[in-house]
Amino acid sequence: STLTPRKVFSATHMSRQKTYNTAFASADAKLCEAFAMFSCAAALLVTLGAGALTLVFTLGALLFVVSDFIMIYYSFGKKIKPLRAINLLCYYVGQLMIAVCILLA
Repeated sequence: STLTPRKVFSATHMSRQKTYNTAFASADAKLCEAFAMFSCAAALLVTLGAGALTLVFTLGALLFVVSDFIMIYYSFGKKIKPLRAINLLCYYVGQLMIAVCILLA
């Protein structure tokens, strides 16, 4: 069987559609993960009061959420070079803050 231009376009379109769906599913999973971290921080803030460790944990969770939003914008929006560095900085500082709180708790 020969491939007509219509069949080639249809196959290419379907392949791109699967790629976009996979990318959005990955972004949704990251947002759910970030939302869960922030929810834990908010719950700790309410139950334990605004102690120093709780505030550090909350700031770490917020940095983690910010890094996810930057990553989503960088992945699906404009490719601005400094955004990648800012994303990694927010991610690692946020993770370090959360880890220190868990270590000292």
